Amino acid sequence: MFLVISGLFDTIEHRYLVSGHSFLKCDRDFVFIEKRKRRYSPMVPEDLYDVILSSTHTTTEYNHFFPLLPL
Repeated sequence: MFLVISGLFDTIEHRYLVSGHSFLKCDRDFVFIEKRKRRYSPMVPEDLYDVILSSTHTTTEYNHFFPLLPL
């Protein structure tokens, strides 16, 4: 709204992808994670972390997790 009112843009359009209609690599990764999550039902964040790491089907590395305690 501010960008339109200030005259920087005439209009701003938001476009949302329809669920199930994008075939990106990350979508496939989420499918594997969801399937694994259904089998193990994680109870704490560490369990979810383990589910994500154990559901990788390729050489994709999920080493970009950061501890939230310092935040």
